[in-house]
Formats: sequence, structure tokens, C-alpha cells
Amino acid sequence: MTVYKAFLQLTWRKKIIIIPIVGIFLAISIIITVTVQEKQSFEDVSLKIGLVDHSESELSRDLISYLESGNQVHLIDADATEQKRGIFNDRYDLTMTIYENLEQNVLSGQKAVGMIKNRQSAQAYFGEMKVQKFLLFSKAAYENGKFDTARVREALTADSEIQFLAADQAETENYVLVYFSSGAYIFSLLIFLAVGMVMADFGDEQLQLRNEVSGKSKLSFQQELLLGQITLLVISLLPIMLYPLVPGGNMTRIYLEHLGPIVLNVALLCVAILSIFNFIYSLSQKHTTISAVGNVLSMGFGFISGGMVPREFLPDISLILARFFPIYYYININEAIYQPDFTWGEILPDILIQLGFTCGFFALNLLVRHLKQKQWRAVKN
Repeated sequence: MTVYKAFLQLTWRKKIIIIPIVGIFLAISIIITVTVQEKQSFEDVSLKIGLVDHSESELSRDLISYLESGNQVHLIDADATEQKRGIFNDRYDLTMTIYENLEQNVLSGQKAVGMIKNRQSAQAYFGEMKVQKFLLFSKAAYENGKFDTARVREALTADSEIQFLAADQAETENYVLVYFSSGAYIFSLLIFLAVGMVMADFGDEQLQLRNEVSGKSKLSFQQELLLGQITLLVISLLPIMLYPLVPGGNMTRIYLEHLGPIVLNVALLCVAILSIFNFIYSLSQKHTTISAVGNVLSMGFGFISGGMVPREFLPDISLILARFFPIYYYININEAIYQPDFTWGEILPDILIQLGFTCGFFALNLLVRHLKQKQWRAVKN
């Protein structure tokens, strides 16, 4: 374990620099999450709703009247693109399109209202639940050819406490989701900076000399080096992974419920990016170059993959390009984890692609080092 021990010794020498970097990144991750996650009491929530009414029926008017209680409802005439633009510009938390055959759709169980919500707004989830509750109760209160909406309003008032609890659950799940989605950029950049800082002392000639003297194979050398990098990464990421346990209550409970998939997802992302880092390092050992490339890749793909901006606001070309970097598949898995019908089979393709990134770039790294080692030996001889 000569290479592994040498890597840890270099890591210890850099601790004064690495520890502040980890602290700064933890603070950035929390700030990003707090910025995009609006903190507001549900008892005092006031939704900004953009509403298109194609039905203009008695039931749709009752629904609008119900939503107008304590909310800002704006009747608009806009298509889906305009509605998304309104959400992006913070004019609305939620937009709704009441379909033409509202009453028939409610009775037959078909989709009656189309909704576009701001995924970063906890209020939007609360508004969505209010509409779903109203329509569900209306169907149950249909008698003698009409909807008894007065009884529906009374039932919804009695049910408000349950709605608040459900909304609080949705808010907390959304907070954890946003924390780890925005954390993709942090995880990626931390690898390029922290690991890159230690690897800067592994100059190309030094690496080859150690390999020759130790008599280790290229594969054995890379395995020990990778183990050292993973050890550094685990220690560096520990504060970020432990933070959701600090607030306690609902957040800690939800985090622990999904801990297995979350840890696996973070591990897959980090190992994949670590393989990409090692491939880049095999091409150039300049720390400034590696840091610059890492910043561009982490920030760029973190943005176009949906880590900082909801994907519905991104152009299709961005999401196509995002598929060429592991962060895209990390966010796919992160969003699937919190779905009520989550299954491991649903995220299996994303897991396999992450592993493909890891194996592919690990093989490329070995190939480049093999070619450089042959060249180095030829020069020495």
C-alpha cells in the first residue's frame, strides 16, 4: 500500500487548505438551497396563481372562488410556453388550465385541470393539493345531477389540518431534493479542487519513477491511487452528507428514510467524476489547468442538467448536451427517489450509465498512462 500511504501523507500536508474549502462548499450548498427553497408558513401562504378557464361552468367558477380565498388568482389567456415564462419570472407560483369538459372529466376520473408549478416553491405543491382535494371532494358530493360545492367547502375546511401536514411533508422532501440536486455542482468541483490539489504533487516523472521502483503494475498503482482519492473524498464530503441530520424533525426523518438511495447516488456520481478527473490528469498535470477545466465542467453541466434551474425552464438542446456528463443522470436518480411509486428498476438505467462513465474513463486513463510510460522508458533508455 505504498502509493495509498504516500497519497494520504500528501493529503495531511494540505489539510490547512482543504478544510476551509470543504467549509466554504458546505456553506455554499446551504445558501443555494435556502435561496431556491422559499421559507414560509403554510398557515399564512398566499399563492400567486395564473388560471386559464376553458370550461366556464358552474364547477369551474366554484373552484376559482375557492382558490381566490387567501390567494392571488389572475385569470389569463396564455399557452403553456407563456405560463412557464410567467413562473420563471416569478409572476406565478402555479398556473392552471381548466379543461373544457371539466364536469364530465371529474365524474369519469379523467384529468380535469392541467397544472404547471414552480418546483422550487413549496407553496406550489400546496396549491396543487388544494385543487386535487377540491375536485376529489366535488366528485364525492355529486348528487341529483349537480355538485354540492357548499358541502365540499365545509369538508375542506375541516380537512385543512391534514392538508397542512401533507404540505409540510412535500416542503421538506423538496428541500432535501434541492439540497442534493444543487450539491451536484459542489461534489464535482470539490473533486477537481481538493483531489487536484493533492495530485499536483504527483508529477508525471515522479509517478513513473515510483511505479518503476515499487515494481507495481499500472493497474495496481492506479487502484491504490484511486483508493487514496476516495478516502480523501469521503472525508471531504462527510460534513455535507451529515448536514441534513442537524435540523432534526421532519427533515432528518425524510433524509434517513431515503438514505440508502441518496448515498448510492452520491457515490456513483463522485466515482464517475473521479474517473473523468484522472483521465484529464493523465493528459495534463498542471493544477491551474485541471481547476479551470473542473470549474467549467462542474458549473456548466450543473446548470444545464437541472441542478440549479428546473429542467422545464431549460431548452431541449441543453438537456441533450447534459447527457454527456454524469451530473444529468445523478439528478435523474435524485428526483426519482422522492416519488411515491419509486422503484429501483426505474433508476437502473441511470445507475448503469454512471458505471459506464466510471469504467470507460478508468480504461482511457490506463491507456494514456500506458502510452506515456512506454514513451518515458524509451527516453530513459
